[in-house]
Amino acid sequence: LDDAGSGEIVHNANSHTRYVVSSELAACFSEEELEELRKIFSRFDINGDGGIDENELSAIMEMIGEPCTKEKLITLMADADTDGDGSVSFEEFADLVHRTKQVSFLLAISRPI
Repeated sequence: LDDAGSGEIVHNANSHTRYVVSSELAACFSEEELEELRKIFSRFDINGDGGIDENELSAIMEMIGEPCTKEKLITLMADADTDGDGSVSFEEFADLVHRTKQVSFLLAISRPI
């Protein structure tokens, strides 16, 4: 919820990591979808630092059966890491999911086998 009136929706995965999306982006998802995205992001954020780096992205791609070359990882990171800080934040992750319309795919791959 946007308790502070800042225009940001905050989701807390645990006491150490905050998952923030803009109100505009939050409007693109149902509350249930945002909660599922938070859970998926948390699983992909292997080291728990609040972002997905190139190594974590590589592990994700292998997990879904799509291992990548270094060049492909660089391309994927460049598409997702819109602020260029070397890590995909929850906001960037949610934006990528929205832009690529991959909510159903992510929900399917994140389910335990």
